[in-house]
Amino acid sequence: MDILTKHIIRMQYKSDTGNPSMIYIDDIDDQGKWQYELIKAIQPDVFVCIIESYPEEQRKEIKQFVRELVELPRQAENTSTTKIIEKAIKTHLAELKEMVGDK
Repeated sequence: MDILTKHIIRMQYKSDTGNPSMIYIDDIDDQGKWQYELIKAIQPDVFVCIIESYPEEQRKEIKQFVRELVELPRQAENTSTTKIIEKAIKTHLAELKEMVGDK
């Protein structure tokens, strides 16, 4: 069974179990590197990305599998979500440092 069929079956299953607000595709290896399996299978005409969300090396890799890569700047810099994330990180920074150590 190819990767696209696996993802379609998974999305159908998730949709049948209720009304999911989002279905994401886990295409990350053990080192945290995106494997591009779905992009390779679909080969979309256009892939839109936020420049800050995709490092230059990753954008170069994506360009191999799409006809056009549209790179957009981030629209909002200081949103409520950003503030929530920053507060959560700052609140738990000492715990995070302890967990990670001096790595």
